[in-house]
Amino acid sequence: MQVLTPADLKSDKKVILYGATHCPYCSKAKALLANLNIEFEYRGTDVSAQFEQEREALGKHLNYETIPMIFVNNQFIGGNSDLHELHEKGGLLPLLK
Repeated sequence: MQVLTPADLKSDKKVILYGATHCPYCSKAKALLANLNIEFEYRGTDVSAQFEQEREALGKHLNYETIPMIFVNNQFIGGNSDLHELHEKGGLLPLLK
């Protein structure tokens, strides 16, 4: 398996979300980002073997096994509840500037 860290993530978007179509927490995270008009790159692990391999490698590096896995400016912020908590505390939007 490849060694992958958040610093290796490449995207033209500031937010990357690894998730799956069947995951309700992924849907909630995507909905929050959409409601805030935050552009993000969605990497469906159930659609792309490459994205699943990336998620596995990142998960090993971060010791984090669940989805969604959310990154802002290549910084791992956690999952859905972490994203919502960061926003509620006023910390999400400043990360995107």
